[in-house]
Amino acid sequence: SSSRADLRTPYPAPRNILHGHETPAGVCHSLVNDIAFVPSGDLLLSAGDDSTLRVWSTVSGQPLHTLGPQRGGHKEGGVIRIAVSPAGKAERVATCGRDNRLILWDVRAGNALFEFHKKQMADKNAVLETIGFVDETRLMGGYDSVAGDQSSTATAPLQVWDIERGILVNSFHAHKQFITVLCSNECGPSSLLASGGADGYIRLWDPRCGSWGGCVASLPVPGEMNAASFSPGAGAGGGHYLAAASSLNTCTIFDLRCLAGSSPTGPGEKEVNALHVLSHGPPAPVFSPGEHGDPLGGAGRRPFYVDQGDQGVNDAKWLNGLSRIVTTSGNGSVAMWDVSLGDPCMFWMGRDTHTEHKRSVNALATRHDGKAFASGGDEQKVVLYMEC
Repeated sequence: SSSRADLRTPYPAPRNILHGHETPAGVCHSLVNDIAFVPSGDLLLSAGDDSTLRVWSTVSGQPLHTLGPQRGGHKEGGVIRIAVSPAGKAERVATCGRDNRLILWDVRAGNALFEFHKKQMADKNAVLETIGFVDETRLMGGYDSVAGDQSSTATAPLQVWDIERGILVNSFHAHKQFITVLCSNECGPSSLLASGGADGYIRLWDPRCGSWGGCVASLPVPGEMNAASFSPGAGAGGGHYLAAASSLNTCTIFDLRCLAGSSPTGPGEKEVNALHVLSHGPPAPVFSPGEHGDPLGGAGRRPFYVDQGDQGVNDAKWLNGLSRIVTTSGNGSVAMWDVSLGDPCMFWMGRDTHTEHKRSVNALATRHDGKAFASGGDEQKVVLYMEC
């Protein structure tokens, strides 16, 4: 809204605009699909449709490595997700791509370390959609339904690997159709995992349970899930909140303290009401493939239109130790909210006001010290914001 464009806080201010992801031959635009800070905060990672994982210095804003096929990386179709392990002794980074490969990286040396063998993954016809770390030694992955079955009875597997031993340790069906979101609550008062998918539910799992066969809770969210994250750290709001971003251009906030007393092996029927539903306004218009005679589908050719699936709130990340969250949308807006307030919007940047993005903003990353975040979008660039 117009009033939101006038909001000001000491945060954020653009520090660097990082360019580098190239447009592959035969496509009209190249997306930044995901971004992430390493726990130390000195490196920023970006994954693009050019099938590269790029490593940037947050101090200089300069590129350090471009990790593509020549470095043992993804070969075609783009890198779609980055997962970074929680802060600990080891710095572990994993990526998955549209080539259906899962790769572990040494991002400081710029080398691929390990690739999981196909036989350790789900049915060969299932596509790996998203990944996330359970802890320092375990990595989880969410798939579409086996053999691409999109019927009402189709189910999507969630798998867990031990990355030190390089083996699959668990596999079970978690959602209908496909899984789009995975995250862990490593800093919270209780150890939980969250998964979300096309079925409109966020499901919470207790990794201490051997089979993970029953979930702690199933939280309904309007629309298809695009992102989820737990509030981190030990400060105000640390570990208590869960954010769920959806294709309807909203981000739903849950207070997990309402789950107190529920059984970690129970049927997941406990009802939790939303604390806030944060809106970025109407979803962005979608440019369908072949529309207006454009065989490429052309979200990059028609201003302000986005690809199917990118029209809502595409990502949501918390600032460490705070009750503040940053969200991004397909309509080009970036917002900051304080969920402890009755009127939570603190800062709003629309594409017609302050934001550096003029098209869909696809991804967010927040630094562990809470003093910086970054956003990536359809224009092949990453914007790094620093506290004023």
